[in-house]
Amino acid sequence: GAGRVSQELASTMDIFQTVIDFAGIDPPENLTLDGKSLKNVLLLANATSPHAVLFHYCSSRLMAVRYGPYKVHFVTQKLADVNKYAQTDCVQGSPKGEIFAGWACFGKTTTAHDPPLIFNVEEDASEEYALPAAEYAGLLSEVEEAVQKHNAGLKPAPPQLGSNNPALQPCCDPPKCTCNY
Repeated sequence: GAGRVSQELASTMDIFQTVIDFAGIDPPENLTLDGKSLKNVLLLANATSPHAVLFHYCSSRLMAVRYGPYKVHFVTQKLADVNKYAQTDCVQGSPKGEIFAGWACFGKTTTAHDPPLIFNVEEDASEEYALPAAEYAGLLSEVEEAVQKHNAGLKPAPPQLGSNNPALQPCCDPPKCTCNY
């Protein structure tokens, strides 16, 4: 209900499913949707998330998995120099630049982790203190099983945002679509 904060797991992928659920519309049968409806989470005080697991991708690369209170990072992206960022790109809390050193999903601005980095994001929301992987072997096995199940259900699709299709680019000043960044 209104005026309530929920800590339930959700994703922007859930917006479409939630909206059509509120509208009373069934999703198209020929379309596989990743999101889930959050209608109950929004309306009912004790409703739980429809997600047990969330998979975080950069392009076609699985970067991390949210699993209960944990987030397991297989790959991370290099962040910009924090001091420089604070002084030049996020002055007085107003972002004017990117926190990541690069947006490539593969290559020199990414780091693969073996074993993966594990964070308890309910206790460490900024993901500063990695947990010792050796003490979380059971969790890593459960996450790996969830990843394998997820991978078994994937259906390849052509990339949409990497095609340089102008119709898919952000539009800052409709109908002219000129941007200042």
